Amino acid sequence: MCDNIVIGKAFKIKHTNNRIENNLIIDGADEGVVILTNSPDCRVYRNILINSIHVMKKGYTGYGDATDRVFVDNNIYWCDEACDGQQFIRESILSGWDKNSLFTDPMFMDLEKGDLRLHPDSPAWQLGIRSINTSRIGLLDEPAFKRFSSVGFLKSAR
Repeated sequence: MCDNIVIGKAFKIKHTNNRIENNLIIDGADEGVVILTNSPDCRVYRNILINSIHVMKKGYTGYGDATDRVFVDNNIYWCDEACDGQQFIRESILSGWDKNSLFTDPMFMDLEKGDLRLHPDSPAWQLGIRSINTSRIGLLDEPAFKRFSSVGFLKSAR
């Protein structure tokens, strides 16, 4: 799953060989990306998670240590409550994940108004995260997208 913009709950990884790359996940809360422990060979990298984190949950069967089977790194996390996000990154790094991930403002051109292009100075570029071309995805003429664009992506997702 690459180059998606997801507002609200996002991805649940339940099978093998999943790749979650270069997505923008807004307001996914504590289940922005759910990784079940029976999901080997998964990659969650180069994503921007705003008011969202990833979480490991117990699956149906074990495959050993989850950090040996799931690669999570080079993500940017940003949230309203800085101390919570910073604590999450510290714990994630200590668990063996997110060694190169950052807790920082991803610096969109204008997130509130729906301009999701990355600013030239965005730290996302250093992690290999690319801007998502919104002119070529989704149903941009749908009422929900128009509402998000008019009232602001963060305000309308709550």
